[in-house]
Amino acid sequence: MSEEHYHALPEGHQLHEYRVGTVLGVGGFGITYLAWDSHLQKQVAIKEYLPSDFAVRGGEFTVRAKSTTEIDDYNWGLERFLQEAQTLARFRHRSIVQVYRFFEAHGTAYMVMDYESGESLSEIMRRQEAGLDEAYIRQIVDPLLEGLAEVHAANVLHRDIKPGNIIVRDDGSPVLLDFGAARDAVGRKSKSLTSIVTPGYAPLEQYYADGNQGPWTDIYAMGAILYQAVGGGAPPEAPARVRHDPLVPAVEVGAGRYSASFLQAIDWALAVDEEERPDSVARWRSALIGAPVATAADDGATMVAGRGVLQGERPSVPMGEPSGSRGGALKWVAAALALVLLAGGGGLYAYRELGPGTDGGNRPAGKVADELPEPSTATAKPAAEETKPKPKPDAEAEAKRQKQEAARQAEEDVRRQAEEAKRQAEAARQAEAKRQAEAEAKRQADEARRRAEAEAETKRQADEARRRAEAEAEAKRQAEESERRAEPQQPPPAPPPPQTANLVVCGALLPALNTRLRTRDCASVSGLMNQILEKNRTNEVGAWRSQDQSYSGSMTPVQTYIRPDGIPCRRFEQTVTVNGRTKQALGTACRDRSQPRWRIQL
Repeated sequence: MSEEHYHALPEGHQLHEYRVGTVLGVGGFGITYLAWDSHLQKQVAIKEYLPSDFAVRGGEFTVRAKSTTEIDDYNWGLERFLQEAQTLARFRHRSIVQVYRFFEAHGTAYMVMDYESGESLSEIMRRQEAGLDEAYIRQIVDPLLEGLAEVHAANVLHRDIKPGNIIVRDDGSPVLLDFGAARDAVGRKSKSLTSIVTPGYAPLEQYYADGNQGPWTDIYAMGAILYQAVGGGAPPEAPARVRHDPLVPAVEVGAGRYSASFLQAIDWALAVDEEERPDSVARWRSALIGAPVATAADDGATMVAGRGVLQGERPSVPMGEPSGSRGGALKWVAAALALVLLAGGGGLYAYRELGPGTDGGNRPAGKVADELPEPSTATAKPAAEETKPKPKPDAEAEAKRQKQEAARQAEEDVRRQAEEAKRQAEAARQAEAKRQAEAEAKRQADEARRRAEAEAETKRQADEARRRAEAEAEAKRQAEESERRAEPQQPPPAPPPPQTANLVVCGALLPALNTRLRTRDCASVSGLMNQILEKNRTNEVGAWRSQDQSYSGSMTPVQTYIRPDGIPCRRFEQTVTVNGRTKQALGTACRDRSQPRWRIQL
């Protein structure tokens, strides 16, 4: 296993016809690998179910629950993982990652997908912090929304849309990766919010165990991506926007650089209350391009969606859960707004309750066009009063107090759940850090133990080799001793006669120096030179002097070598001082073939 991901499968591991390669990504829910499909002869991505909150990898690469109390959670999540893989395998859209196989092995499950090479949208936006071109943004987001609408039509939500899960291929086309439906379900069952929300891109309803999730949940995440793409940066966490929203609207961030309808659509998608967001991808796509969204009513009337929202009651959606207390507390705002808009519109609008739309949404809703004037307060108030009798002062005050109390309670619930989410995140982080520290300490201890064992084995082998060498030497000594005792004793050989120094003709000894030795001194000087060549080491100076002290010199061997005919030779430097003058020369002396002497050649 790699050092960075010690809990991942090792490179080269075989899963059926897939050979596992490098790790592409690691999260709290599982690990994604790059792999090679030996049947199709192409690269694929394989996602492994390994929820780190309650699962570990044991021997033989088997994944299992951390404890007996977590077996049910592990198995429950495994079933959701397989269900999600089966659902995603039905989709065939170029902007949705293709899942074409899933299987179980090693006690867990694997999802095989197309490997999409390219650059993530997060990397592209990191290079362009000032904002992307509107045409480029539309080129990326429009195919994604088309694929997302198809997913929503099958009653499936992504639940983890973020820039890092969008890959822009080399040809410029986008693809959406890493659906989070199973992760969302497992996270809610294990009460680990850190595994189901991405701060900045997750809307408020994803922070609730019973949050009302639907297409508007994914639309919020897409709106957050577009907000970041126009240069606004990642939005704050949704809980931080409930009481005092610090988010600067997109219409201000991108003013003058992007079309007004485009910026208004981003702000519409980023509404904190899910009741105030578009309920379908089709409605929001139309708002992005500045086109009216029409839905046919029972009598053929048309409601137009734009900046103002004619908000009705949102029915339950199969993909979400029933609204919590906060949703109920805010519905009176939508209802009041609907009455005001209806009354103030006068003859401009004809309204009747709408049935389910044909664009993937399933709540009755209508929108007010941007280009139409909004009703004034003076016009709206009488109409509202005609529609609904004005309550008595005490009843009105009590209703207002109840609404304020409900809103306050909703804010308190959000704050409490946000704090609990942070606490769980910190506890999970500390637990993960502790687990990693323990694993690292164990790894280091194992490494130290292996090194000690290796050193002990090396020492043992060295001792064994030394004992064998000593035994062989002793056996050889004993054999030689036996042979020596068996052989007849011979007298020791006579010492060789002393070597006499004999050089070449003395008169030609130093021709390079134009110096000739006296004949009577030739033998003694030659002998001294022979001794120096015989005994002195390389670069060791040897001095000599004639018997009459009239001249002297020194020799320094500088190189010893063997000629191709096997004769040893030595190169030397020589200095001779004659009558107060000093001369230097290089020379070579080689041993005589037939006599033990040096033959000096200058």
